[in-house]
Amino acid sequence: MAKKETDYTPEDEILDAELEANKSKIKPHNRLVLNWAQSEFYTAFRNHKFALASGGFRSGKSTVLAAIICQYLSYPNSRVLLTTRNFSDLKRSTLMVLLYGSTLPDGTFAPPLLPPQAIKTRDYVNGFIILHNGSILLLSGCADETKARSMTVSLVVVEECTRITETAFKELCARASLTHPLGCRFIAACNPEHRGHYLYRKFVLDRNPNFKMVCLPTSANSTNLPPDYEQGLSGYSEADKKRYLLGEWLETGNGVFTQFDRAKNVAPCKHLMTPEHMAEIVIGQDLGGGSGFAGFTVCGKGYDNKIYAFLEHSKKAITHREMLQWMEQYRGITTSTVVYDSANQVAGNEMLNAQWKCIPSVKNLEASVDVCNSLFSTQDLVIDPSCEILIQEIEEQYRSEETGRWVKTRATPCDVLDACRYAVWHLADISNNGQQKQHFWYVC
Repeated sequence: MAKKETDYTPEDEILDAELEANKSKIKPHNRLVLNWAQSEFYTAFRNHKFALASGGFRSGKSTVLAAIICQYLSYPNSRVLLTTRNFSDLKRSTLMVLLYGSTLPDGTFAPPLLPPQAIKTRDYVNGFIILHNGSILLLSGCADETKARSMTVSLVVVEECTRITETAFKELCARASLTHPLGCRFIAACNPEHRGHYLYRKFVLDRNPNFKMVCLPTSANSTNLPPDYEQGLSGYSEADKKRYLLGEWLETGNGVFTQFDRAKNVAPCKHLMTPEHMAEIVIGQDLGGGSGFAGFTVCGKGYDNKIYAFLEHSKKAITHREMLQWMEQYRGITTSTVVYDSANQVAGNEMLNAQWKCIPSVKNLEASVDVCNSLFSTQDLVIDPSCEILIQEIEEQYRSEETGRWVKTRATPCDVLDACRYAVWHLADISNNGQQKQHFWYVC
């Protein structure tokens, strides 16, 4: 097998040595047997131009992608593109199944789907694998979608498709245009995200007969997994089990507050807003900026260790005087303590003058999101149904498909949501490493 010095890494050397050691186990009668979920996806691929495998952890997505690639490449002079967001990730999944095989839990060796003797040239630097029958497997990252514009292939295969942008998706769909006996196809695999993702819209909501999504549960691939694999994941929340074990897409959260569920996390609780029921009551505050909206929430931590969001308040272009007037009505259930955003020092000074004690608020956005998601999953964060703005803002949040970061838009100010995050972070004993706090603090 010809290879260039520059593309042969120590990892390749180890994998090639392992393959060489197992060559004696590769028999002429070796064949791949697909499980029922993989077979369902294979059927979808034959009957639809665009097919997406939405699978749980270790559900066999890479195996079925590799099998389809091999079938296309078995026809002389075929052209197939294998891509994902970052080129370096290709070696770790589908290419592993194609080129090196693996040792199964029972000790048997599953040979590579692409026989070593079929490969003429393997060049990772220029991104291609050439077979002796003239077929070519092109390898590329697609973080820059313009890289695919000059490619014409019969089959486009995308790993971790949720990580690529919708623009890249559209560009790749247009690349499958080269005539082939099996037809021009686009196939992809992913771990599912939220139902606001463009892939769910295209493959499910739009009801286009050319698009088909199939869920591959982890349990369908159990014969290729260690006996205790699924048991080791039994501590997952119900939402995580649906996503990571069943391959189902999350109904709410849009990829940020993924554990939020109206049925489990919204319930009347305003009547509990008293010191008799609460160990601590706080007011969350986010003043936005300039003429933007300001958001407030009244939250508490009960003696049952649950955190409750009782009330919300939002006002555009609020003045400091109006803010202090609104705060004053709750002085009876709080002491004169404020946890405030140190970036808004003017507001902090106004509250200090009004005899509110001030301390800094949380700065770590992602950490506070994780805390909220954890509490939502265990139903330890409850929101009163009167907090309509807060609930709407939670459900409308999403992450960029390109960067994975929380996208805050002008259409959803998030000030009430941010105010709630500050309060929850404080009440969850995160801000002070679990040290004992005074009761009834005010959070900004």
